[in-house]
Amino acid sequence: MRKKSSGPTVMGIYLGHDQSCCLMRNGSIEFTIEEERLNRYKHGRPRKLGGLWAQFSGKFGYFPWASVSYCLKAAALELCEIDLFVIGDDQWAKDAKESIQEFIPILDKTKVLYVDQPQDASHHFHHGLSSFFLSKCPEAAVLIIDGDGNVNHDGYEAETGFLMSRSGKWSQVFKNRYTEKSPPRSGIGWMYEQISYLLGYGNHEIGLAEPGKTMGLSSYGRPTKEFAEEWISTDGFRLDFSGFKRWLSQTGYDQLIFKSQKGILPRSCEPSAMAKNLAYKVQIEAEKAIIHLANTLQKETGAVNLCLGGGVALNSVANGKLLRKNIFDEVYFIPAVHDGGQSIGLAIHGHLLLTNPDFHSGMKIRSGPKCSFDQQGISPLESAYLGRTYDDSEISKTLVECGLAFEILSDEELIESASAQLASGKILGWFQGRSEIGPRSLGNRSILTSPTFQNAKDMLNARVKFRESFRPFAPSVLAEFCKEIFDTCANSPYMLVVADVHEQWIDKIPAVVHVDGTARLQTVSELTNPRFYRLIKSLQARTGVPVVLNTSFNLAGMPIVEAPIDAIKCFVQTQLDELYLGNFRIKTIKPESLNYMLKPGWKFLTNIAGEESPVNISAPNKTTTNVEFPPRFRRILELLDSNNTMQDMMERLELVEEDYNELDAIMKRLMRLGCLELKLGRHRISNTRNDNTWDKTLYETV
Repeated sequence: MRKKSSGPTVMGIYLGHDQSCCLMRNGSIEFTIEEERLNRYKHGRPRKLGGLWAQFSGKFGYFPWASVSYCLKAAALELCEIDLFVIGDDQWAKDAKESIQEFIPILDKTKVLYVDQPQDASHHFHHGLSSFFLSKCPEAAVLIIDGDGNVNHDGYEAETGFLMSRSGKWSQVFKNRYTEKSPPRSGIGWMYEQISYLLGYGNHEIGLAEPGKTMGLSSYGRPTKEFAEEWISTDGFRLDFSGFKRWLSQTGYDQLIFKSQKGILPRSCEPSAMAKNLAYKVQIEAEKAIIHLANTLQKETGAVNLCLGGGVALNSVANGKLLRKNIFDEVYFIPAVHDGGQSIGLAIHGHLLLTNPDFHSGMKIRSGPKCSFDQQGISPLESAYLGRTYDDSEISKTLVECGLAFEILSDEELIESASAQLASGKILGWFQGRSEIGPRSLGNRSILTSPTFQNAKDMLNARVKFRESFRPFAPSVLAEFCKEIFDTCANSPYMLVVADVHEQWIDKIPAVVHVDGTARLQTVSELTNPRFYRLIKSLQARTGVPVVLNTSFNLAGMPIVEAPIDAIKCFVQTQLDELYLGNFRIKTIKPESLNYMLKPGWKFLTNIAGEESPVNISAPNKTTTNVEFPPRFRRILELLDSNNTMQDMMERLELVEEDYNELDAIMKRLMRLGCLELKLGRHRISNTRNDNTWDKTLYETV
């Protein structure tokens, strides 16, 4: 048997929704990525593809090869150099358990391990492993809360508590399972999920709710008699959701949860009082239950540290309130607390199996791998930047292929240029270094603007993000100024904590202060992100404010950008003022470089020569929609082919320079809706998310 003095190279691969891959070498994460960042499909795949494994007898299904290839290429490794592949899933791919070894194209099949232990509980266990071992705690209580994990005859796991030690020893303190197979379902995560669907914040194609919207709306609500009854009663770790289910039954909403794409409440530019109060109610009930479980777990274990994981740990409002209770000395979150972090837990599981004889999970290595390793610990997480870097040659190649003019800046020029633009109120695309893990942009794949302008939030929504007006934007603050501006003693490097803004700062950073005087903050240190730190520092020198507004570099319904071409695609569909790709500065694209064309199957049904304002457009599936189109621009619709640039079209219609910005906004809106394609150099860019049908709600401010 060959002896290795260094640690193993392990690859964790998760097959559920939010598929991902994590490459760990010598106990440290080298690279990790979610599949959605690469295939550009939110949460990785449609819900219907999850069932392919069962349909094809476990021999075929959606496998995140893009993520696997990405990690291998970034680490300059081949498949055969991986010591152990650890593959897991909560339900979708269990039919592949026996055949998955044959699925990985390597000769030594003992290197492939499909993990289903601890029995019927591996999903929460892997959340626990990632949450604990990436912390710096020698020992901690671990609280996992999500919608559901593994299922057995006692039901689906929803809330679990562990006690974990870096020695590899662990114990399960409690587990709450619920048996409902259809709505209304119990559990903190499922309660929040169902209310989000009722409010209209759910994606039926993907099969997941959008609870972040519900959380944002909750700050506008208040307690009312209609919601006076408690939804959750507690008895130790046990949670009883009878009150919640009774309210659903009495209102008849239990029969409507997943029936409508738009939810059950009237939709308009402003959510109704009922919607706001319902969001407030579910948020308050979730907070009380989370704090109760944390408090009970502390009393049961005596632990001084808590690691929080599972999708519910993305509820930054609840996280902030939990911190303020001071139940534990330290509360730790990883940036990928959701299922996108499952591959990290799987990689840790494999590393411990190979190196730690004191670690026992019920899994056994199948007569291999044919090497042994010294006992080796897991390195705590130092930062969220665990994607790959795109070097100057890759960026410049993409820019040249797109035919875009650019300026190359020195490091100092980059910071000075970007901070000057931000200080003047401009909105920038900021693409730097290694991409972040998790659903938050943390300064490397971000859209930035100054928070000092009162109208910055409205401008972002109208020109770039096109999302609900009630949703707040987040501040990134220099870590040393955190306590001066926010009422918190904790660092928040992963934007997972909401804190009150000190009163004297509310008017100084109005664009990032929510309606209730709070903000979901990110603390930025020079050690973990020196370039982002220097940018904020330079902005502070110009404005006196050590804060920048930071939102994810994407459009609504689009994954956060990963590669330079993704950033360019987002740039050309929005009205960002400038784009910074590494040290490359790209300004507004000139009209002579823009060639728009109508995509096959799309038709304008309205008389183009008519005077009526709305233009009726038909999608390939024959659905139609109306788009406001000023009469003076109508003739452009006849010129949408690759032979006419925007400059050509303006000249033929005798439009003046002052018309360009308005026309540009209309063309970009048509592109976001899916009916136009942009020829940009060698690339053809379109919103493929909407190739066959309309999804107007993604890109209209409601």
